[in-house]
Amino acid sequence: MATALALLAQYSYPAMFVLLVASGMGAPLSEDLILLGTGGLVARGLAHAGPAIAVCYVGLLVGDLSLFTIGRKLGKKAMDSKRLARVFSPERRASVEQRLAKWGPLAIFGARFVPGARAATFACSGALGVPVKRFFFADAIAAALWVPAVVLAGQAFLPALVAHPSRVLGVVVALAIVIVVVRQIVKRVQARGAFVAGERELEDAGR
Repeated sequence: MATALALLAQYSYPAMFVLLVASGMGAPLSEDLILLGTGGLVARGLAHAGPAIAVCYVGLLVGDLSLFTIGRKLGKKAMDSKRLARVFSPERRASVEQRLAKWGPLAIFGARFVPGARAATFACSGALGVPVKRFFFADAIAAALWVPAVVLAGQAFLPALVAHPSRVLGVVVALAIVIVVVRQIVKRVQARGAFVAGERELEDAGR
């Protein structure tokens, strides 16, 4: 990841685009750290916020669509593909299929905000035949919220973190807590949905 940040500092906009496309296609790079690093470049005057956000937005969508297209072309064989083996464990596949069946485009939208769920959800959406327009619409709206938020957060907070390294641990812990809370909320909402669906099935069976 340090190499990726160095590339950002050296090549600016082209690096933002290429790294985000590669990350979206499954390369071992963190989209969020790339976006935060982009914000750091903006804070240092090495990039402008507007163009940086636009480039990152396009790069993110291209990467997501590429992964979706791979899943679509391979179909359900994608689940067994060596290329996507890191994305699809049997447990993750079952979880993603369940979310897509229940929530549809909302599952795609929500995956953008849950690190670790994105790649599996996007590739699985393609493999399961989700319409391209539906996928793109949900992903584009989510990315339009996420990209500016993370880039501007990097612009606002990275200089302070560099100036005061002792604060880094506190920020990391706070982010970890937020992620855990969000995941728990998502799980409870999903569990509630499953419970309601089960009650309806029982009611229908009893009629």
